[in-house]
Amino acid sequence: RINENNQQLFSTVQHDLQDILNSPYIHANEVTKVSNSFNKIIERSLDDLDFIDEILSSDYLKMSDGERAKVLKEKERRSEEMVFEITQKTKRYRDIISFREMQDKINNRENGF
Repeated sequence: RINENNQQLFSTVQHDLQDILNSPYIHANEVTKVSNSFNKIIERSLDDLDFIDEILSSDYLKMSDGERAKVLKEKERRSEEMVFEITQKTKRYRDIISFREMQDKINNRENGF
């Protein structure tokens, strides 16, 4: 489940983030903020994957199978939270784009009076 969640995160960032950043309704001064908000989630995800790899492949962290299972369950929960967070961010930015697009159409329409 963790791998599926991470794949969804990366896929969302690859496709949706590019669409959002390429929108004419995202201002230049917002691009860095939007990118950083998505990148922070990806960085957390990568850190968790590294930690999971460490837990599963190393005796450095002396853990019982029960302790490993507990940590993996927590990382799975966190990955689900990250998927939810990135989905919400994507929706919020798409809503902002839709609002600005509608606002632009209203402000630039021809007066028929």
